[in-house]
Amino acid sequence: MKIGEPSARVAGMIHDGMVHAHGGFTVAAEVVFEAADRVALEAEHRLSVELHTITRMRAEIARHRAGLREGR
Repeated sequence: MKIGEPSARVAGMIHDGMVHAHGGFTVAAEVVFEAADRVALEAEHRLSVELHTITRMRAEIARHRAGLREGR
């Protein structure tokens, strides 16, 4: 998924859940909110893993650049 897609999907699900809730369909709303929470949690996990990877890569870049400056 591209950045922004999970949040757009979750926002749509929240809207759908609110439509159900306002229509009095509380069970349907709860089902939608549960699914939205699951999608948000999965996206949060994927993004945290990606952030960790990028942080490690930046550290590697810094080591390589320091090596160039020191003539290694």
